[in-house]
Amino acid sequence: MRKLALLLLALPLCVYAEQRTEALYGKAYTAVFEMYDSAGLLDLNEVDAGTEVQYRCLTATETVSVATAADDDFTDAGKFYTILLTAAEMKCKVVILEIGATLDHVLIIETYGHALAQKITRSGEYRYAAVVDATGTTTSTDLVSTASSTTDAYVPNILSFYDASADEYYEAVCTAYNGTSKVCTHTAIPAAMVSGDSVTVQARTGIVITTSNGVVDSNITAVAANAMTNAGLADGFIGANEFATGAFDANALAADAATEIGTASWNIICEDQGSTYTCRELLSILLAEAAGTAVYTSGTRTWVVKDPSGTETRLTIIYGAELDGDRTTSTPAPMTP
Repeated sequence: MRKLALLLLALPLCVYAEQRTEALYGKAYTAVFEMYDSAGLLDLNEVDAGTEVQYRCLTATETVSVATAADDDFTDAGKFYTILLTAAEMKCKVVILEIGATLDHVLIIETYGHALAQKITRSGEYRYAAVVDATGTTTSTDLVSTASSTTDAYVPNILSFYDASADEYYEAVCTAYNGTSKVCTHTAIPAAMVSGDSVTVQARTGIVITTSNGVVDSNITAVAANAMTNAGLADGFIGANEFATGAFDANALAADAATEIGTASWNIICEDQGSTYTCRELLSILLAEAAGTAVYTSGTRTWVVKDPSGTETRLTIIYGAELDGDRTTSTPAPMTP
């Protein structure tokens, strides 16, 4: 295999292909790459003789280790090639693979997702990074003192944990965060984090449903109970004409949800002078007035108006002594829920 240093010195005569990618620190990774011949054409017929791949590992202490391992042989996958790197081989800030064939190929892999990696996150992905400050539980983790001082600042963020002792990664959703103690309560993970483990908190974007064309997939069947907290939607989040025709079909609301919405609507105050009356109460009085039964008592000049069945009194009216049509007393008695 021609060495990269020699290639750089001999650029007028020799060239090499370089490819960069990113992968999780400490996780087995299959590198995928293409190779080209000296004419710049895709090379599909290379075979690794056992010494074609040189592996270099740049660690957090800037130490570079070099090896040519048999298990790092590349494999012809048809229109591209693959190399399987073990979890141990991925414990580097940067992995450099020099692949010698018709044309040398250099594959550079920058790791992320760990305190010893090249970066905390993928390029273009913002996260707050923290090292676990003290022993927690499977449902709560103590972040470092530099974490946010705002209560629930990380709700409902996704947390990515690295368990150093088990060399495993876990993910959970933050359900509560105490800005004073820096303790984040989250959905259960397989093991509690201890001091020295790492956790990254993904930047919150709310409830995100992603599809290739921006349309919510019909396979999304439900949102968990209490997934949205009080005031979870900002003012003006849903504007005018946001719901298309047919957005809610006949079965869009469960029976109890429809009942609760209907009850709330009926109980809106529609009259607040004298006494307060809800829309439900006013309609019961108006119906009695328009279609109910009525009995007049001349001695007291009183009309008693009942509901259409003649069962419940809805309105009692008392007229003046001269029977001149003036109402001196009017007492509504609307139906109750």
